Amino acid sequence: MEFSTAPMVLLALLMLPFPNGGDNGTITAAFGTATAAVAPAPEGRRQIELPSLEYAFSVVVRCESPMLPARLSITVADTRKLLELTEDDESRNVDASLKIPASQLAPISTDGFCVIGDDASRAPLLLKGVLTTSLSLRCSGDNGDAIHYASESLAVKLECVEPDADYEASSADATDR
Repeated sequence: MEFSTAPMVLLALLMLPFPNGGDNGTITAAFGTATAAVAPAPEGRRQIELPSLEYAFSVVVRCESPMLPARLSITVADTRKLLELTEDDESRNVDASLKIPASQLAPISTDGFCVIGDDASRAPLLLKGVLTTSLSLRCSGDNGDAIHYASESLAVKLECVEPDADYEASSADATDR
């Protein structure tokens, strides 16, 4: 599996305030596009089992004063990253990555992509909305907590590659089903 941070897709996710907190916190996120290698297959409808995918992301969280960012949760499939935010500031920038195991990814249909003997079918294919990420931000203050939620779709770029000695073991999962 190859990972690419370009192109970054900017996802502006504005949160509604939690009714009791009075806080207008926000989450602004940018996620990279994961890339998966796919081996050529015969023509006809097929399903591809994706290999593990890794997403790099940058998230800026902001809590309205006097609230402070306390915790950020990022979930894709059954994979969750929980980040404790301890900085004494109204906003915080978080750069990290999240690896989604192949076992958590549903097969996808790829009619006409990466067909044996058809060079025109080998152009990279960008699939939007294959996965969804959910984010939650907890803002804390003396008067309690406010929680903000957002979700957004993630993209996967499929690349048609001939298997060889350098073909990654994880790409073996990207086969016909």
